[in-house]
Amino acid sequence: MATAFGWKRKLPQNLLGRKRAAVFDDSNQIDDNYENEPYEEDWRVLLFKRNGILSIEDNLAKSKRLEDEGVSLAEQERYWEAITRWNEAIGLTPKNEKLQEMKSQVLLELHELFPAIEAAEKAVSLNPCWFVAYQTLGRAQIGYGDVEMGVKSFSKAIHLNPDELEMWTEDLRWAWKLRDQKRQQEKENSKRNSKTTEKDKEVWKIYAADLGSEICQNDEEQIVTSKCTQQSLVT
Repeated sequence: MATAFGWKRKLPQNLLGRKRAAVFDDSNQIDDNYENEPYEEDWRVLLFKRNGILSIEDNLAKSKRLEDEGVSLAEQERYWEAITRWNEAIGLTPKNEKLQEMKSQVLLELHELFPAIEAAEKAVSLNPCWFVAYQTLGRAQIGYGDVEMGVKSFSKAIHLNPDELEMWTEDLRWAWKLRDQKRQQEKENSKRNSKTTEKDKEVWKIYAADLGSEICQNDEEQIVTSKCTQQSLVT
């Protein structure tokens, strides 16, 4: 079964709004009673705001923009351009497992099988509880020809999310079928090799027997020749 390309999961649109920075919480707002008090701004706080919180927010926003651009390019089958965008996003947010998983899908489409496995393994290492990463890893392993590992990855994905019907009916069933075919082929090859070995042994036995008889015949001829030589010398 050919691996169908599709975005199994996307980042939520409100990624940046998941957690508000502490400086925006109501509990950290300036009380009205201190409105008229003299205000001093600590230069260290300003530096932290400029180089800390603001830069983090900028990285997240840029990473999200690059991610969305990559998704759009991938849907247009402009896969290498999508990978370029996602690599830039990964540089900004290296712990984003979803970028690695989508990158693995695109690499599969490009038949870059080993890099696809590496990207999927990275996604798994970043989030070992995410079944989608294991599903993509299994597809990459199957494409690479490592059927046994593919079955294991699909099994882990189903263990994490047994309600995902697609993994039961398509991925795991497909992997089982390929594994059975591979094992059957290995058995046939083993039988064929054993038959070839037996035939080789028979051929070698016949050759050895012929060689032995020829050696014996040569020895007999040498003995007769030796006797005739001795008789001629005596005469």
